[in-house]
Amino acid sequence: MEKLFFMIQRIQTLYIVLGSIVLFFLYSEITTDSTGENKFWFYIQLPCLVLSLLSIFSYKNRKRQIKLLYGLIFLVVLMLLFLLTYLPLSMAWSSVPYYIGALLAIIFYILAIKRIKKDDDLIKSIDRIR
Repeated sequence: MEKLFFMIQRIQTLYIVLGSIVLFFLYSEITTDSTGENKFWFYIQLPCLVLSLLSIFSYKNRKRQIKLLYGLIFLVVLMLLFLLTYLPLSMAWSSVPYYIGALLAIIFYILAIKRIKKDDDLIKSIDRIR
């Protein structure tokens, strides 16, 4: 329980959670169509959520966490590209929240990567002092 609390209080974990929350709630309304069937978005959203959970719980392996976050950024960019081609131009103003949400998620993931690298540099400097 103590390890879980330590993991949650790290700021990069909060950035990853915020980016995942933005992606999940923003894109959850377009993952099913009027018949209730899953659309293509569901198959991009699900790996994003799995990768974010894997990156949160791999807090001891910082290099793997950074690679997972780069994969997340790639998937969000892929989601943006499909969003640009999927939604017609007549819906351009109604799709602005999706673009902003995806950009916010990318920003949160980049901030998490910067904080992970900062932690890694701190640990390396402590190892040099020993």
